[in-house]
Amino acid sequence: MLYFFKIVITSAITATVLGKVIDIIKDQFQFKRFTKFEALSLAVALEGYVITCADKIIYHDLADEHKRDVGSFIGDLPKLPELCVSDKLYLFGKSKIINRILVLPQYIMQKNQDASFYWDFVGDLGASRNMARFCCAKVGKECAFLAKDLRKSYHLPDRPLVFGEYNVVDHIEKTIKDYDNLNKIEQK
Repeated sequence: MLYFFKIVITSAITATVLGKVIDIIKDQFQFKRFTKFEALSLAVALEGYVITCADKIIYHDLADEHKRDVGSFIGDLPKLPELCVSDKLYLFGKSKIINRILVLPQYIMQKNQDASFYWDFVGDLGASRNMARFCCAKVGKECAFLAKDLRKSYHLPDRPLVFGEYNVVDHIEKTIKDYDNLNKIEQK
């Protein structure tokens, strides 16, 4: 009879402990899946913002080329979509990326101020428009690299922002390079 109780008690303890271990492993798996989904959602939202920035630059260039008959000049930078960052993302040791996401609204606000500075204090409409175009490209580039780093850090699939022959990131980088070249010419 004593032997019977030893077997029953031992198997009950083993089943309880094993059940708890299985629950912990299952919770960790679900936690990791949720975190990857959250990181993917953030990456997709940032990539959508990059595409919006590139569209604004294209419309700005059209307005510039066609004397405002087509397109529109950049007034303000596009509004950043709501980026929901939970503490779960931070638990995986990606504090540098999370920091970049959290300071992004302030970075965009600073770039908006850079663009409006030319109009408010210099009064040069052309320079103000060029600066707005440049700031839009800078913000788009930062968001593109942030989304790419987010995908890499959380082992998510790559998403090249290429539509046919149009590469969104290349277009944004070309805009930044054009602005830098224009400034070099003006400084000479």
